[in-house]
Amino acid sequence: MVELKKVAKQKSSSLGGGPSEKSKQKQHIPSKTKTRVPLFQKIVEEQIQPAYPSPILDEKRDHNFEELVKHSLDEILKLKHTDNPHSSYIGNAERILNTEEDIVKYRAKAELPLHPSSPKQVISKVSEYFHGVMDLASPIMLENVNPPSNIPALISSFFGSLYNVAIVQDEYAWNVALTEIESLGMLTKLVGWDPQTANGVFTFGGTGNEMYALKVALTRCLGTQYRFKGIRDSDKVKVFVSEIGHYCKFNTTDWMGIGMDNVIGVQINDDNSMNKDDLYKKLCDSARNGEKIACIIATCGSTDPFGVDDVQSIVQIRDKIVQEYQLDYKPFVYCDSVIGWPWLFFRYYDFEKNPLQIDTQYVLPAIKSVFERIQFLKLADGIGIDFHKTGFSHYVCSCVLFQNGKEFEDNLSRPKDVMHYLYNFSVYKPGCYTLECSRPAMSLSAYSTLLLFGIEGYQSMIAHLVKVQHALRTALSEFENICIVNDLDNGFVTLFRVYPEGINAQEQYAKEFEESDPNVVNRSNEYQKHIANVLHLKRIEQDGPALSYTRCFRKNKHGHLLSAIKAFPMSPFCTEEIIRDYVVKHIVNVFKEVGKEFEDHVQKVEGEGHPLWKYPRHRHFDKHTMHSQ
Repeated sequence: MVELKKVAKQKSSSLGGGPSEKSKQKQHIPSKTKTRVPLFQKIVEEQIQPAYPSPILDEKRDHNFEELVKHSLDEILKLKHTDNPHSSYIGNAERILNTEEDIVKYRAKAELPLHPSSPKQVISKVSEYFHGVMDLASPIMLENVNPPSNIPALISSFFGSLYNVAIVQDEYAWNVALTEIESLGMLTKLVGWDPQTANGVFTFGGTGNEMYALKVALTRCLGTQYRFKGIRDSDKVKVFVSEIGHYCKFNTTDWMGIGMDNVIGVQINDDNSMNKDDLYKKLCDSARNGEKIACIIATCGSTDPFGVDDVQSIVQIRDKIVQEYQLDYKPFVYCDSVIGWPWLFFRYYDFEKNPLQIDTQYVLPAIKSVFERIQFLKLADGIGIDFHKTGFSHYVCSCVLFQNGKEFEDNLSRPKDVMHYLYNFSVYKPGCYTLECSRPAMSLSAYSTLLLFGIEGYQSMIAHLVKVQHALRTALSEFENICIVNDLDNGFVTLFRVYPEGINAQEQYAKEFEESDPNVVNRSNEYQKHIANVLHLKRIEQDGPALSYTRCFRKNKHGHLLSAIKAFPMSPFCTEEIIRDYVVKHIVNVFKEVGKEFEDHVQKVEGEGHPLWKYPRHRHFDKHTMHSQ
């Protein structure tokens, strides 16, 4: 107020003669001094902001973003090979991590940079780590149940990452939440459930699927109080699963507090399915002992042999146990169908008319034999689905479905009063009952893939890969010293054992299956391991096929582990011709090179000084922990 009065006084005095006071003030206005921008602000404006997409349409910044994306794709795509179309990896295959000591070494030497880097510098640095990464689209990539990434799913996931969409509530995801809701609707219909009463959720993999199922199962058998008091020793909770059920059964029971010792293994049949008589016997023993039968896990498409359990019989046995022992709860039946679920698409197929003209000699009957069991997934309480396996999408994209959606939500929902700042503006609130509080939009990948393939696309892809599997088994069976050990399975995977030339593989394997002496079985297993090691060496040095080795696909009659070499075609680019003319020839060349006295060949190959990354020799199983010293 003082200053204002002073100015007013000056104005009144200027009414007299002479130059005005105002004009005098104009002549003496000091020049504007330049404000100094703090360094942190300069870093944000000049180095951090340009690393983010513009929040508004900005021609220059949007163009820079597009150019950076193009540059990034150029950086990664240039790692593809041009001289050999059959290479199973990109770039240079030399691996940096070869021993457990390397892990400690690189963890210790890692240093945070002081100054920001440009986006191009970061991308160039990151792309260097992709040298040697497996090219899952390669027609000779037969390593495991790992599909290549399809383009619509990739781009949809990129959209989700671009705007950091989180489907914990629809406030954070808006209409993108519909990709989860609609995907779950399509899948529950595919199973044969009512989408108005069934429900599910997308999660982080097959282990996540099983954890959700076990959580509902525990609440069902122990009651709601278990969620507050935990599992007591007196509860004596048990989980039943076949001997070849996925090893995540130990992860889930450990992390859920059930305990790995409480997993009851059920014997398997010759076709690798669960033995119903053994299941019934062990369930009776458990019920008689007053134990809680929390869950029976049916394996519907195992990872090594493609075993498919008889879900219909398992449910009938469960119901029989409930009645005979007057249980006051119904044990939960969960189907680990993360690999076998796509055979459900054949519920829409006319096997008589065969509109897709699928081969009727082997492929169509093989598909039908699997479907005849898979169709009964609808009888289970819950099922697991992986899109990043036989859904033909990228990691990580899985979902678990529940026939009784209300039981699922009620048994997993958290108290509303612990989430004060969430769900105030949302209708769809999966974060109220999901394990994850932070949920990426994994459903974008699944939704895009379902639209891309459609029913006929999945039917055709299954037919294609079963046809490739048949070509491989047929070609390998021409050699007397090779034995297909999962010949009763009709999935994509082929497991085989190789013996020195002159040995009848079928007869030798039959003997080993009955063998009581572990040394005899182990010697044969060592031969398989060495063949696998040499195949790995040839994959790097000669662009050979990428196969894998399983240390135990099942046990023999005396409980001794049986190993095998595994071929798992998953690429749409894999063909019968490539299998016959390329893959099988490499396998034959290897067993001819190794010969009968494989110990001599081991010494020879290791004596040639192949670096560990080329010839691994399975040394990473010699030590159980890097902190064992």
